Amino acid sequence: MAEQKAKKRSVGLVVLTDIPGMGVVAVLRRRGKINPEKDDFHESYPGGCQVTCHGKVKPEDDKEDEALLREAGEEIGQEAAHKLLVQNRGRLTVLVDDREANAVTFGIFMPDPDFIHLIRLEVSSGGLELLPQSEIGNIRDLLRDFDKRTGVTDTNVIAMFPDEIKAVRLAFEILAPAS
Repeated sequence: MAEQKAKKRSVGLVVLTDIPGMGVVAVLRRRGKINPEKDDFHESYPGGCQVTCHGKVKPEDDKEDEALLREAGEEIGQEAAHKLLVQNRGRLTVLVDDREANAVTFGIFMPDPDFIHLIRLEVSSGGLELLPQSEIGNIRDLLRDFDKRTGVTDTNVIAMFPDEIKAVRLAFEILAPAS
């Protein structure tokens, strides 16, 4: 019987902020169509959404927070990563630590949305989405409802991996200020 390969640990961050006229929103990233890190350059589940940044812990990362800072720098740019994760290190909250998926997702509430101007998306990004709390019930399950190769073709649809849906829900429950 073949031995099952252990999943690499991954880290993520969901950022909430208060946008004038919109209220508190989760800052999500759309998955693009290409992924230069893969041999065939094809991204899985294109058009789906992910938390603000997400990626694998690498052997050179001593801690999860180092992996998160590296991934954030790669996915949203160094300046935005520094603002979110270095200047606000003590404000990070563990939202989900999913042992089955081998993933941990942190959250932070940034009352001032000015950090969004610092975001520099990577080439494989499909852009940003701002998700208000009122839309959480409309998030679709990316694994269950969509094909890995085709992904999400309707840009009005927000579809995410189950552990990330849970993280976004918890971010609003735990981090959003009471209205």
